[in-house]
Amino acid sequence: MMPAFVVGFELEGHSARGLVQQLAPQLPSFVTVHEHQYGGYSCLQKWLLGATLCFAHNVDRAHGRVPLDALRLGLMALGELGADEVPSHAIHPEVAWLKDLTGTYGQPFDEMDRKLLAETIADAVPGLPPIEEAVEALVHFAPGAPEALLQWRIFTCSSEELRELGDWTFEEARPSNESEWTEERVRELQALGQSASLGPLRTFLLWESSD
Repeated sequence: MMPAFVVGFELEGHSARGLVQQLAPQLPSFVTVHEHQYGGYSCLQKWLLGATLCFAHNVDRAHGRVPLDALRLGLMALGELGADEVPSHAIHPEVAWLKDLTGTYGQPFDEMDRKLLAETIADAVPGLPPIEEAVEALVHFAPGAPEALLQWRIFTCSSEELRELGDWTFEEARPSNESEWTEERVRELQALGQSASLGPLRTFLLWESSD
């Protein structure tokens, strides 16, 4: 199901599971919790809580110069499994350069790669907040509700037990074509962030790490 945007909050790794259990009664039904691996060979872990917007379920919702599906395949090809699943001839010329972003050891991308990545994402999904930080398989955007993602379909889980997801459990859940990212859901998440002291709402981009 990756790549995907997660609109929500970063949780501190050492206390994430306990916080999720504490917040469970007040979590909106569209919220999922991710344990995401990033950083290439460093195999770093990040916990995120929020609304998940998978590229595969929203190829008709983005209206950039480059098709969202082209960016989806380009990012898929960077992953440990995706590298074998996406043939080279399927990679759009506008995203072919992304292959240079793999095989890292957790270090942030340099200024040139971060700028190129921002331009490539904007070509497919214009209007997102600026990128604040980018490493292999994880991009942090600046705080703020991403208006560019309004009306995107939200990924929801088939059972309550699966609302906590690792990178390899996406296939056990199902997407919903009825639930969309709306202003009302923005306000719900902002209220949750304020009441639980999670900080400002922000957007993250996830894809499969190369290791």
